[in-house]
Amino acid sequence: IGLNTWAGVGAPPAPPGSAGLRDYEIRLPTGDALEAVARRLEGAGIAFERSVGGLAVSDPASNRIVLVVA
Repeated sequence: IGLNTWAGVGAPPAPPGSAGLRDYEIRLPTGDALEAVARRLEGAGIAFERSVGGLAVSDPASNRIVLVVA
């Protein structure tokens, strides 16, 4: 995965239907680790979606991050 460090700050999200990264997955070792992340997101007021065995959140650049238990 490459990073666009020269034009990333404030860059708009890619338009729907364009080529690009849909999401990426981070595998956590335990359900407790996943719940710790959920508590931190809630504490910071960051919206996320729960799913069976995981959760999804978007970063400030609108990249979707999926967190699951390995």
